[in-house]
Amino acid sequence: MPSKTNEGSADRYSQSKMEELTALSEQVNECVAEGQWEQLVTTLNLRRECLEALFSEDGVESDILKSLADSILEQDAVFITTIQKQQKLIEKQLQDLDKGQQAIQAYGS
Repeated sequence: MPSKTNEGSADRYSQSKMEELTALSEQVNECVAEGQWEQLVTTLNLRRECLEALFSEDGVESDILKSLADSILEQDAVFITTIQKQQKLIEKQLQDLDKGQQAIQAYGS
């Protein structure tokens, strides 16, 4: 049976990881909103490492982990939708640019 000291230490570690995940989720949101794609990859990798550490920790209740996973999936769904909208906007801009270049070439010939 774990001692109260070990339980308290594990609780502090878990709480620390939860706070880190919250901060990383905010960073992901900022990266998506600002189109900082390279920073997004770095932040997502840090979040993955934090999740792996948290899920491998003994003593964390499975209900808490399930709730956390569900929350992250919901946030990621919003991020994916935002990224897809930005991707479509960029694709449209590229198409417009291509049309403009074709028009310039046709005018020049």
